[in-house]
Amino acid sequence: GAMTGPLATCACDGGSVGVCSTEVRAARPLRAARLCGTSSLLLMPQHKSPRSAQLRKKLAALVARATRWLMPLSSADREALAAALAGEGELRFDEPMARHTTLRIGGPVDAWIAPSSIAAVQRVRSYCTTAGLPCRALGAGSNLLVLDGGLRGVVLASAQLRQLQFQLPDADSVDPHTTVYVEAGVATGKLLSEATR
Repeated sequence: GAMTGPLATCACDGGSVGVCSTEVRAARPLRAARLCGTSSLLLMPQHKSPRSAQLRKKLAALVARATRWLMPLSSADREALAAALAGEGELRFDEPMARHTTLRIGGPVDAWIAPSSIAAVQRVRSYCTTAGLPCRALGAGSNLLVLDGGLRGVVLASAQLRQLQFQLPDADSVDPHTTVYVEAGVATGKLLSEATR
């Protein structure tokens, strides 16, 4: 049967290790991790079974991932991100996000990357996924609030992805529609202006 009670050990109270006050069902250990909100959460099932062994493995992977999300970039990560970008765009480390939001607020992000090609976006995203780094997309920075403490991981800015192409149908084409290719950094106003010409 399902067990309820404080099953998680974490560092909720100012870094002291204790029993988390979040009550969860043993059948839903991953929910406990989200409710608790700390990276040091360790779920400890009170009984031994094949299912509890699976839960421990899943939780260990979750803790490792959460811990990775709280750590600053290593020098190896910085070098790998630069290699993944391969000169196709702009890369800044410890970049203040206040420079990239319309409200001009926000602390530093570990790596701010503005790729200039889709291939560069794919390489950077691939590295972030493989390395377990958090990677967020950023548009023009409007309607965005960033904590003064900044962000861990990588922010991919669409600032240099501004390609806009209209492909008119061929004279002998059966399809009378125009194909539009729009990259993420193209302003909506520019797209509408070009489309209504």
